[in-house]
Amino acid sequence: MRNLLALIYYVMTLVGCTGGRTIEMHSIADGHDKVHGVVHLQAGVAKFECLGSASGQCHFALFSAVCPDATADKACDAPPLERLALAVGASREIVGLPVDFKACVDERDDTAASICGKSRR
Repeated sequence: MRNLLALIYYVMTLVGCTGGRTIEMHSIADGHDKVHGVVHLQAGVAKFECLGSASGQCHFALFSAVCPDATADKACDAPPLERLALAVGASREIVGLPVDFKACVDERDDTAASICGKSRR
């Protein structure tokens, strides 16, 4: 199904149905870069790039923007839609994500998922 969607989005970009946005995520601690990741969104395709990381990898955690079980007193316990680890300089494209997904990135896998996932309400 994702391949079919990718083909449709590719054809749309060829005929001029473009538009998009870029989300840049950068974290600095003690004056040094911890992690630097970018997400480019265009025509239903999300391209994730790892531009830098203290550990050598960017760990992305992708979540639905809305958490159905979160309340004012309870943080979100829903698991990530997807997780990916990219080496510095690597990129990956994903199609078929919800339009309003939320992405977090960290140099450690456990941190990206826990910080981003628990903060959604």
